[in-house]
Amino acid sequence: MTWQAIDESLGALLERPDFKPLTTPEDYVAWVKFKMELVAYFYKHYCKSSIIGRPIDAFAIIPRH
Repeated sequence: MTWQAIDESLGALLERPDFKPLTTPEDYVAWVKFKMELVAYFYKHYCKSSIIGRPIDAFAIIPRH
């Protein structure tokens, strides 16, 4: 639910011409990491018991051709 809401709200900004589009695996990894950092920050500041540890790691699995 939260993951999709971030994509629908902030992700929509990425479609605007003044924002960098996500085109490479590295771009998508950075986007996922950003979303996890946002969720972790929210939990840290507003949840009675934060369940998300930091630092956040993200990676892409790219098949060999």
